[in-house]
Amino acid sequence: MPAATLSEKLTSEEIDESKVFSNYLCIGLDLGLKAATQAYKKGAYQKALELVQTLENEYKDVKNSEVFLIKGMSLRALEKFDEALPFLEEAARTKPVIPEAFRALSHSYLMAKRYDDAIGSAEKYIRLCPESCLGYFDAGNALCEKLEYAQAVEMYRQAISKDPKNYASWLNLGVAYRGLRDKDAALAACDKAIEIAPWEIMAHRNKGFVLLRAGEWKAGWPEYEWRWECLEKSPYKQPWWKGARLKDKTLFVRAEQGFGDALQFARYLPQVRERIGNVILECRPGLKKLFEESALADVVIGMDEIPPAFDCQVLMASLPAIFSSSPEDVPSRPYLRAGKTRSGAGDGNLKVGIVWQGSTTHKNDAHRSIPLNELRPILDIEGITFYSLQTPLPGRDKTTFAEYENSKKIINLEDRLMDYSETAALVEQMDLVLCVDTSVAHLAGGLGRETWTFIPHNPDWRWGLETSGTPWYPNMRLLRQSERGNWAATIQETAEMLGQRVLIFPAAAKRNNSLIDPRRNLR
Repeated sequence: MPAATLSEKLTSEEIDESKVFSNYLCIGLDLGLKAATQAYKKGAYQKALELVQTLENEYKDVKNSEVFLIKGMSLRALEKFDEALPFLEEAARTKPVIPEAFRALSHSYLMAKRYDDAIGSAEKYIRLCPESCLGYFDAGNALCEKLEYAQAVEMYRQAISKDPKNYASWLNLGVAYRGLRDKDAALAACDKAIEIAPWEIMAHRNKGFVLLRAGEWKAGWPEYEWRWECLEKSPYKQPWWKGARLKDKTLFVRAEQGFGDALQFARYLPQVRERIGNVILECRPGLKKLFEESALADVVIGMDEIPPAFDCQVLMASLPAIFSSSPEDVPSRPYLRAGKTRSGAGDGNLKVGIVWQGSTTHKNDAHRSIPLNELRPILDIEGITFYSLQTPLPGRDKTTFAEYENSKKIINLEDRLMDYSETAALVEQMDLVLCVDTSVAHLAGGLGRETWTFIPHNPDWRWGLETSGTPWYPNMRLLRQSERGNWAATIQETAEMLGQRVLIFPAAAKRNNSLIDPRRNLR
C-alpha cells in the first residue's frame, strides 16, 4: 500500500489501535506514538503498552522520550509503580524534552515517598513551564508529605497566582494550613475551593475535619457526611435512616472505614436501639465476637455475610451527625465488654499494655507510629512490666523487642491476639494501656480502661488540638507531640509521669496482684 494512503489512514482523528501493527509491518514512529497516546487517553493502558512494545521491536535503537513516557505512564496507571519509575526517569533524560515527563516523574517519586526527588522534578517542570500552576502544585504536595507545611503554603500560593480558579490548589492549601493548625486560614481556603467547585467532595471533607478538630461538631458533621460520595454505592434499595423512631422496624447499621472508627462510633448503638425495634450490625470479622459480647445489636454479622431482612439502613459513621453529637453530650460511658478474662499470679509490677505501631497501610502511619527503640526511656522504668499488644511485630523493631523480651521487661502476647475479643480480655487485665493513635486506643477507651495515647503534632480530627483529655474517652490521657516529627520530648515527659505512676501503684497492687504471671506468659 502506498505510504500516502497509510499516512492518511493513521493521521485521521480516530485510529483503530488494534489494527495499526497487525495490518502493516512498519509505520512511522510519530504515527505509532499517536496510536499509543490515543490508547492511553482512552484508558486502554494495556493496549498502549502493547503498541509501544511493537514500536520498540520495529525501531530497536529508538531513544525517544515520548516512548518512555507513554510506557511509564501506562505502567503507573496499571499500578505497576516500581516498573514505571525507570521509564519515567528515562523520559526525563531523553530528547525531545517533554515537560509532562517531569510531572509524571514527580508524581511517581511522591508515591515512592522520595519527596526530595519529587520536589526536584516539580522544579524542573516549573523552569520549563513557568506560567503553569501545575509544577508549584506538585511541589506543594511533596512538601506537605514532608510535613513542611509553611513551604507548601508558599507553593500553593504560587500555584493560585498562576491560576486563581484551580480549586485543587485551594483545596490543598487548606490541607497545608490544617497542618499548620491554622483553623481560620484552613477554613478560608476550603470555602474558596467549594465556591469554585461546590461539588468537590474533598473540599467539604477537609472543611469538616477542620471544624470537628476545633470542637465545632454541630457545623462539622454535615461536612463530614460528604464522605458518602467517596464510598461505593449501597447495593441495597432500602431507604436511609435519618433518626426516626421506628419501634416496629429493623435497621441495618453498615460498616465503613477502619477498626478504630467502628470501635469509636459503636458508642451510639445503645441510642439507636432506643429508637429502633431491631438492629442488625455489620462489622469487620475481627470485631464480630467483641460486638456480640458487648450486646450492641440484636444481630451482628461480618462484612462477608448476607444480612437478614431489614427495613432501612445507615452508615455507622453517620450516627454522630444523626444524633447531633457535641463534645458536651457525646456518649462516654464504657460500652464495650470483654466476654472472658484470664487469671494468674502477678509479679507486683504495674501492668502496662503497649502498642507502638499502627497499620502500615494508613496514610498517616509514619507520623503517628513510634519506633520501639525511641521508647527506651519508658521501657527502662523500674517497677513496670510491659505486655505487647502489638500485632504484627514490625521488622524494624525485632532487635529492640528481643532485648526487652529476653530481660522480661516486655511480655509478647501476639499469639493471643486472634481477634478484638481476645485483645479486649487482655486489655481488661492491664493497669494502664500505652499506645499510639490506633484501634487499640479506641478498644481500651471503649472498655473504660485507663489509656495513655500518643498524638502527633498534626492530629486526626477526633483528638482536638490542645487538651490532654478527650470527650470521647474520660479515662484517656492524650500525650501530644510538642514538635512536628520529633517524639523525644513527649516520650521523656511520659516517662516521668509513668515513674510517678509507679510510685503510687504498690498499694493498689497489693490489693489485686492475681492477674497475669509474666514468667508464664499467660500459659
